[in-house]
Amino acid sequence: MDRVFGSAVHFLSHNDVEQRETEIVTQVQKEGVVGLFFSALWSAQCRGFTPKLVEVYTKVVAEGHPFQVVFVSNDTDEEQFGENFAEQPWLAIPFKETQTRARLLRKFVNKATGMPRLVLFDAVTGKVLNKNGMEAVEDDKDGQNFPWRFRFLSSSRPLCDSDSDTVH
Repeated sequence: MDRVFGSAVHFLSHNDVEQRETEIVTQVQKEGVVGLFFSALWSAQCRGFTPKLVEVYTKVVAEGHPFQVVFVSNDTDEEQFGENFAEQPWLAIPFKETQTRARLLRKFVNKATGMPRLVLFDAVTGKVLNKNGMEAVEDDKDGQNFPWRFRFLSSSRPLCDSDSDTVH
């Protein structure tokens, strides 16, 4: 997963009420699927999707599936970030990690895709499993089709080529 985040990135996790920094190796590499969740408190669509993702994430994890989500904030300040992250039970890239957040936002979020956005990766290889994780979650509210790999079009072409979408 160093190819996705870089070797020096730390994450925030919830520890009761307090947040603490956690190294990537101990929290993310052990998981089978990692979802990058791009969101911002100022976006009504993000505020609407976050509770849905929390519900599905909770079900999937409760069933013992290896799944971790990492929040990548596009909030305007640390106060918004904190308020947004407080509603999420998973990890986050700290607001102060501006270069990492900006790199990931440039790679996966644009005017065409918008936010919220959930991109799913294989935690071991770093390969993209699905760039449209939000749609997959909305279509599978019980998490029965986890890990929500790419859907194929009727022409048998994948929606995107996972080999070219690893982060370097």
